[in-house]
Formats: sequence, C-alpha cells, structure tokens
Amino acid sequence: MHKAFSAVERFLRRCARPLKQPVIRYFCRRIHIYDRAETARRVAAGASMARFGDGELGIALWKYGPRFQRSDPNLKRRLCEVLQSPPDENLLVCLPGALRTLDNLETDIADFWRGWLFHSGTTVLPRIPRNKVYGDSFISRLYLPYVDKSGEQAIVDGIRSAYAGKNVVLVEGQATRFGVGNDLLAGAKSVRRILCPAENAFDRYDEIFNACVQARGEVYLLALGPTATVLAYDLYRAGFRALDLGHMDLMYEYMARGATKDERVARFKYDNEMAGGNVVEDCRDEAYLSQIYRRIGVPLPHGDRPAAS
Repeated sequence: MHKAFSAVERFLRRCARPLKQPVIRYFCRRIHIYDRAETARRVAAGASMARFGDGELGIALWKYGPRFQRSDPNLKRRLCEVLQSPPDENLLVCLPGALRTLDNLETDIADFWRGWLFHSGTTVLPRIPRNKVYGDSFISRLYLPYVDKSGEQAIVDGIRSAYAGKNVVLVEGQATRFGVGNDLLAGAKSVRRILCPAENAFDRYDEIFNACVQARGEVYLLALGPTATVLAYDLYRAGFRALDLGHMDLMYEYMARGATKDERVARFKYDNEMAGGNVVEDCRDEAYLSQIYRRIGVPLPHGDRPAAS
C-alpha cells in the first residue's frame, strides 16, 4: 500500500512540475538580489549583514528548518521581522543567490535548489517582500558550490577588509572554532569569542544578545545558524556592526586546501552538513583558548583547556 501511495505521489509531482515552473520563474524575477561581488563590495564599504539560507526561509515562511534548531514560534516571528524590515543601505538582508540564477553552480548544488524551489517556492517566494534589493547570502558559501572559482579570493578579501584592524567579537557555536587553523582572522586587531550551544542556540537568545552588548566590540562576526540572522539585525539596531558569516570558515578551509566536498577538512570543527560532523575532536590551540570571553550554555570541557607545558 505504501509503495502504491509513493508511486501516486511521484506521478502527481511530475504532473505539477510544468504548472509550478512558470509561477516560480515569475516570482524569482520579482526578487532583486545583488551578486556576490556587489554584496562583498557593500560589506567592505561598511554594511552589516543578516543572511537567510534555505533553513531560515523554511522557518520564517514554510514549515521546515535545520535539524540543529528546534521549532520555536518566537524565532519564526523574529525572522519574519528581519525579512520584512524596511530598506536600509547600511543593513544587507541577504537571500540565496540561487533565487536569482543557477548559473555557475555545480550540478549537485543547482539540483538541490531546483528541488527546493519546486517543493517550497510557490509557498515561500510570494511572501518575500519586494521593497528592497537583497544581498546574496552565498557570499559566505565560498569555493565548493561554483564551477568558476576564480573570483573567490576577491570575496574573501572584501569580507576581511570589514574587520581589518578592528576589535572583533566572534559569536559562534561551541565547536565552530571560526578562523582556528587558518588565516581568516589574521587582520583583526583583537578577537574575543562568545561560545554558544552548537544546537538550539536560540533558546539562550537573550543571554547571547546581552553578552554581545556588554562586550562592546567594533565588529561582530556571527556563525550561529538562524540565531545569527536575528542577532545581526538586533546588534545593528543597537548601534553595532555585525556580519552573519555562517559557514564561511568551513568553506574557506576547502578553498585553502583545494579540497573536495567529500573530505572532512577540519575534524575539530562542527559541520552540520557533513555526516558525523557533529562529532568533533578536542581543540588545544592556546591562541583560540585565550580568546574565549564568555560561555553561554557551554560547559568547560577538558579539550578546551590548554595542554600542560
């Protein structure tokens, strides 16, 4: 019986596809998104950035979200607030560049977004406000997704210029370890880290936001899933500059190593998109450990203590 229902469902989907595609194309054409180069230029010029990927759009406008953040009606409400915020040239609300074009995406990435648009597009796209031009949230998706990778270093340089010589506060999941083992943060004047739960971070949102305000950073770099989208918006409204950079660190690891998507490039970093990526090795890097400013909902594990000299 289950196989029969599945066959019927597949048949109905095939029938629906020709009807859905013109609707999806219509709404995609009405949503204006800067390309990644222009997004990077605006970040370098001083804009803050709050990003929506498929997970954030799913929470805000559909019924699905990433597995590492439980359903929360307040998170849904806050993400809708960010998405519906009025145009502001100093705050880039970003949407996936795949809504603008699938050109230059590797086949598997383009296929993912075609599937996402087919399943969610007719529900999500009409509900995206069309009163502003969005940044491209793929700005943090370096290297791996693209056929032509020649422009990736310019994207990195644009983002790094935003915090060069600045006192950075890095708000990240417990085992994200952004910039550890690579040179992404090399240009910062100083780095302090606020460690948050790797999963369900929005449960501790008020504590996280208050810790950020108390830290009084010059630039905040955020890698905290959907929580970072709301946090970047709230920090900007509180008078701070914030950049929601998501997976940029992991993508930069692939870029720096010339690695393929099937490789686990940093086993001491949490990777929600890799099978087994929630299992991480200890990090005993003393520079990293010295940068930890606050822990919110994160115990002090043995692996985060400096090794005995």
